[in-house]
Amino acid sequence: MRPWITFFSQTGTEIYELSNALGVYPDCVVHNKHNNDGVNQKLVELTTFRATKLNMMHCWQHLPPKPDVTNYENILSRYDNPIVTLHGYLRIIPQKYVKNMKSTICIQGSLINFPH
Repeated sequence: MRPWITFFSQTGTEIYELSNALGVYPDCVVHNKHNNDGVNQKLVELTTFRATKLNMMHCWQHLPPKPDVTNYENILSRYDNPIVTLHGYLRIIPQKYVKNMKSTICIQGSLINFPH
């Protein structure tokens, strides 16, 4: 099964609910908060427990407020052909990675206005 990497900037509740509905859990959860304040604690507990059980080293990743290409490289280079989901992730992923991603899904709670 392909690894699932998920990015979020808010609480992560949507990821928790999606995981439970599908019975599939992320291999790596990435967010740009400086700590887990305001993060859905059920998501933290579920993914941490699963990571411990499966001996996964890099389950939770924290990016700086303004991540650069190297920050993304350190995370995405660990996974071969991942499925990437963005859940209200409020940062732009560098073009270098978007071009190489075969499965990226942007799940947004509101309309996205793209410039014309």
